[in-house]
Order: sequence, then structure tokens, then C-alpha cells
Amino acid sequence: MKRFDNYLIATDLDGTLYKNQNEIPKQNIEAIRRFISLGGKFTVATGRAVISARRIIEGIDINCPVITCNGHILFDYDKDEIVDSIDLPEDIKDYAKKIYDKFPDAGIEAFNGKDIMIIRANDVVRRHLSYEKVDIVDVPFDIAAEKPWQKLLITDEEDGIKAIREYAKTIKPDSINIL
Repeated sequence: MKRFDNYLIATDLDGTLYKNQNEIPKQNIEAIRRFISLGGKFTVATGRAVISARRIIEGIDINCPVITCNGHILFDYDKDEIVDSIDLPEDIKDYAKKIYDKFPDAGIEAFNGKDIMIIRANDVVRRHLSYEKVDIVDVPFDIAAEKPWQKLLITDEEDGIKAIREYAKTIKPDSINIL
């Protein structure tokens, strides 16, 4: 039996495993390798999409599935497959459509499996995807609504998001929380 058998470490990425979006410190990579060599299990838990987490974790050893989309997708990067997922309730799509219709400047991203569906891009969405180094692929709302969603992001500049948040509270289904 090895020292860290039956131990699992799961860490966030941004501001935890690394502080610079381009590089994980070498001492962190070495510590992970030592931990795994002594029997430990190591993974990542992130709010990022499968596609954006991939580019960051390629340089580190991970020996179990990764938790992505704020816990809604468990993804095995070695096998390139979803191990498990939790879809958002279907009523979230009606909720998102109401916001889409009322706020034409709101950016809307819906996460589906390995993909980020850009229902509407705005400057905030473009900055977000640039930071995550993900290409923008526009998907019409009706096409996106045909697929299951594991995460929904509605974005705007500060003044716009305040108005969206107030409106959202008046129409929200019981199945969701507003951040």
C-alpha cells in the first residue's frame, strides 16, 4: 500500500492551481506527480467548459475524471468522453428565451457536452471566450434549445446585467438560482 492510496485531491483552476492563465507553476506540476506516484488520485473541479479546461490541464497529470461546468459534467479526458452529466431543467430554456427577447444586448452562452453554444455574442461573451481561448460558434436559439444544457451564462456590461438580474427575479422558475 502506498502513502496516498484512498486519497483524492480536486482543485479549482483559476486562482488556485495557477494564477496566470497561460501557465501552471512547475512546483505545482511536480507536487501533483509526487502525489500520484505515491498512490493519490488527482483531478480538477472547475466552472469552465470541457473545451476550455482541456487546454489548461494538458500539461498536468490527472488520473481520474474532471469535474466541469460547475459540477454538471464529469469528463474523462483520456477517453475523450463524458462519464456523467446533469442537465439543467427544461424550463431554463423558456426563461433564457424571455431574457433573449427582452434584452437584445445580452450575451447568452449555453453549454452542451463538449460544446459552448453561443446563442448571442456581445462584448462580454467575446472577452470571456478570448480569455478561455475558445472560438465563437454562433447557434440560433431554436437549434440550441433542442439540445440539453448543462450550464447557462447570461452576460452584459454592468448596467445591463443589473437590469437583467432584476427582470430575471420576476420570471424565474423555482428550479433555478440567480447569481
